Amino acid sequence: MKLALATICTALAWAQTPEIRGVVIEPGIEHGVPDAEIAVYELGGTPLTGLGRNIRRQAGRVTTDSQGKFRFQPEQFGEYQVIASKEGYSGNAAGANVALSADHPSREVRFLLGRTGEITGRVVDEETGEPVVNYTIEAAGFFYKNGVPRTAGSGTLANTDNDGRFTVADLDPGRYVVVTHPRMRGLTRSSGTELEAQDYEWSYWPGGRGLGSAAPITLISGGSTDVGVLKLRKAPLYRVQVAISDLNCPANERVQVSVLTVASPLTATYGSSEGACGEELLLWNFRPGSYGLVLTHGQEPDRSMASLTFDVVNKDLNLTASLARVTNVEGRLVAADGAGKIPFEKLKIMPVEITRTGTQFDEQPGPASVDSEGRFQLMSRSPFGKFLIWLLTTDGAGDYVKEIRFNGVIVTGNPITLNASAVGQSLEIVVDDQPATITGVVSDGDHPVSKPYVLLTKWPMPAELAYARPQGSDGDDDGHFRFTELVPGEYRAIAVSQSNRDMLDEPGVLQRLLTGMETITLSRGGVQAITLKLVDPSR
Repeated sequence: MKLALATICTALAWAQTPEIRGVVIEPGIEHGVPDAEIAVYELGGTPLTGLGRNIRRQAGRVTTDSQGKFRFQPEQFGEYQVIASKEGYSGNAAGANVALSADHPSREVRFLLGRTGEITGRVVDEETGEPVVNYTIEAAGFFYKNGVPRTAGSGTLANTDNDGRFTVADLDPGRYVVVTHPRMRGLTRSSGTELEAQDYEWSYWPGGRGLGSAAPITLISGGSTDVGVLKLRKAPLYRVQVAISDLNCPANERVQVSVLTVASPLTATYGSSEGACGEELLLWNFRPGSYGLVLTHGQEPDRSMASLTFDVVNKDLNLTASLARVTNVEGRLVAADGAGKIPFEKLKIMPVEITRTGTQFDEQPGPASVDSEGRFQLMSRSPFGKFLIWLLTTDGAGDYVKEIRFNGVIVTGNPITLNASAVGQSLEIVVDDQPATITGVVSDGDHPVSKPYVLLTKWPMPAELAYARPQGSDGDDDGHFRFTELVPGEYRAIAVSQSNRDMLDEPGVLQRLLTGMETITLSRGGVQAITLKLVDPSR
C-alpha cells in the first residue's frame, strides 16, 4: 500500500513539472531543423542588456534533435522567453513568450528558421531589346494589409552586369516582388540645361505594371528563383510650372515646396524643392499620374499654406498657388440622448493620421484638450492627409463615440480630411456613456483553444478597410476573450490560430469568412457572451 501511494505521488509531481516543448521547422520544405539552439530566459526584474525589456536571466539552453524537436524543463513556474537560432539561418517569429503555471504546466511553441536564398533575372529595354547595364533593381518583401498589396519597406538592391543579368542574394524565405525604378527619381527643379524626355517606368515584377497586378514569387528556404526577362518600358517626362502668388506672402520670401503622390490609399512623398513668393517655379521629372502640391511659408503661429491637386496626363502644366493662413477645425462634444452628465474636460480628442504625411509639414500629433462645455480645436499641417478621430478616456470611464459629423455630414468610423487652409470647418462628436461588451471563448471541437486571435468588426464591414482594420484581441490560455467599450449595433466575429492571423489580410479572405458567421446585435449598455469555433482561413 505504501509503495502504491509513493507511485501515485511521484506521478502527480511529474505531472506538475514545468515544461516547454516545441519544434523548429524549415519553411518551404517543412522539415525539422536539427541542432538549432534554443535559449530560454526568465521574464521579469531588471532588464538584461541586449536581450530586451523584462528579461531577468537565462534559464538554460537546449538543442533540437534530428527532427527539429526540443524539450526544456525550467526550475519553476513563471513567464519565459524562448528564442530559436542557428548559424546560416534567419528566423520568422524566432522568439516566443510562454507562461507556465500549476494549471498550465506545459506549453508548446513552433519556430520557423530558414536558410537565405536568391532571386535572379535579366533586364532589357523593351523597345531595343538591348540589355540595361549597371541598372539598380530591388527585391522587396510582399504582403497584404486589409486586402491591399504592400511592400515591406526598403528592399535588397542589386545592379545588372554587362548582359543585364542580376542576382539578389541573402534573402530570407518569403514572398517577394522585383521592383524596377526610373533612373532619375523624385522631383527636380528645372534649370536651363537640356533635360531627358523619357525614363523607365516604375514597375513590379512578375507582372511589369503596378503593385496591384504583380504576381509575387515565393522564395523557399535556401532556394534560387529566376524571374525571367524584365522588359522595361520608357515613359515621357513632363514639367510643371508653378506661379507662387504674393497676395498673402511677402515678395521674395522663401517658400517650401512639396509634391505628393495621391492616387493610392497611402499618400507618399514624390519630392521637395524651394521657391519664393511672387516667383515662377519650374519643376521637372513628372510622369503621368495624380499629384498633390503643398507650399508652406513662415513659422507658427503665423504659418501660411497652399495645397492643390493636379493630374499629369500627356503635356506640361502651368499652375497658380495662393497661400493662406492656417486655420483650426472647431469641434465640440455633445452628450447622446439618455446619457448621464459626461465630464468632457476629462476626455481628449486624438486625430490619427493614417496617410502618414503630417511629419513633413511640422505636424505635431497629439491629443487635443476639451473644456467643460465640450469645445476643442484641431489643427492640421497635413494636406491630403486622412484622419480617424479617436476619443481618449480615463481608465474605466466607459465613454465612447456614438456618432461623428464633419461639416454636417455623418462620417462615423471613416477617415476625414482636415484642410489646413479651409474656412468654417466643424466637427461634432456625439458621446455616450453606456457602451456594450462582448465576452466569449474559442473552442476547437470540445477543447478550448489556447491564445486564439479573435477579430471583431461592425457589420456590414466599413468601406475604408485600406486604412483601418477591425478590432483584434488575443485570447488567454483557456481561449477566453473580451471586447469592451463597443458602440451598440451589429457585429460579426471570427477566431483563428495565431499562425493563421496574417492570412486575414489576404484579398477577400476576411469578407468570405465573416459572411458565413452569425450577426451579433449589441444593445446600449448590453453584455453578450458568445462561443466561437476556430476557423481555417485557407479553406
